[in-house]
Amino acid sequence: MKIIIYIIVFSAILFSKGISREYKSYSAYQNINLNKKQERFYIQIGAFKNKKYALLVAKKLRRIYPTKIIKKQVGRIYYYKLLIGSYQSRKEAELVKKTLPRKYEDTFILWER
Repeated sequence: MKIIIYIIVFSAILFSKGISREYKSYSAYQNINLNKKQERFYIQIGAFKNKKYALLVAKKLRRIYPTKIIKKQVGRIYYYKLLIGSYQSRKEAELVKKTLPRKYEDTFILWER
C-alpha cells in the first residue's frame, strides 16, 4: 500500500514539474513575440476627399477583402485613405493585389512598423 502511495506522489511530482517547465518555456516564447513589433503591409486603394465615396468603395470591397479607412489631414484638406489588409509580408500583399479587379490596378503597398 505504501509503495502505491509513493508511486502516485512521485508521478504527481514528475508530472507537475513537466507541466511547469513547458508552461515557463511557452510563456517565454510568448513574451518574445509580444515584445517584437510586427510589420504590417496594406494595399492602398485610394485617397478620397469625399468620405461617402470612400465608404461606398469600401462596402463593395469588404465582401472579399478586409478594409480600413484612415482620415488624414494634408494642409486644410481631409482625405480618407482606403486600405485593404493588413498582411504580414509584402509578398502576401502583392499576391492579394494581383486578385483585385482591373479598375484598381493603380494601387500600391504601404508598409507600417
